[in-house]
Amino acid sequence: MLIQIAQLPPFGISQKLTLMKLVHSLKHLLDPLKNCETIVVHVCEALKVPFTLNFVRKVLNEHPYSDSMLAVSEVLNALGIATTGLVVKQEQLGQLPAPFIMLQRVENRDLFVLVIANDKGKVSYIHPTTHRKRTVPASVFWVGTNGATLLIETADKPQAVAAATSHIPLPGRSLALFLGMGLLSTALLVDVFVMYRGGRHNLAFGIYVVLYAMGAFICSLLLLHQIDGDNPTLEQLCAYGTKMNCASVLH
Repeated sequence: MLIQIAQLPPFGISQKLTLMKLVHSLKHLLDPLKNCETIVVHVCEALKVPFTLNFVRKVLNEHPYSDSMLAVSEVLNALGIATTGLVVKQEQLGQLPAPFIMLQRVENRDLFVLVIANDKGKVSYIHPTTHRKRTVPASVFWVGTNGATLLIETADKPQAVAAATSHIPLPGRSLALFLGMGLLSTALLVDVFVMYRGGRHNLAFGIYVVLYAMGAFICSLLLLHQIDGDNPTLEQLCAYGTKMNCASVLH
């Protein structure tokens, strides 16, 4: 394979980028990514921030350095969780406010660990392979680390949750909404048919048309808002002069 690549004509920029992506993909097939996905899940669960694995994987896969602390930081930021990166010395470890993420050598692999408590010379963290809480002396925890730290801001937790809800697509909820609208329309149609057979079709048909039109309008508005949620015209139509949040209604 190496000989075949060497015999190819000189690459242009696009061919080189394609080859780099191929090598990057092969590298991760042979040497899997650090536990980036797992550490994001641990943080979201600790802060009770909603997320979807598809969203996390999408952001990681699209990041040029998908196995780095920078990629983890950008995923958390996309979920509405503020982060601060820094490098600390061993004597500064006890001053770090939990929760925070550090890179540690575990079982001959560099893995991210989430520290959930850091007090009185003891560090409690979620072990990256057993996924269980472990408490050790700070000096023991420091062994295998390089000081690279990602602080996680928790002061604006409500805003983080709201931002995460607006950033993560939840197709299951949208599907449930559309199925509900369909079932309601079907039920109304059956009711109209029964009333029609009973001789009360005029009033029933009028009610059905009005309700069906309202439902179709609302459903269309929500569909358009999901496609183009940043459109100010749609936002005004949805709010209709009130402070209602279309995104919260949709999700």
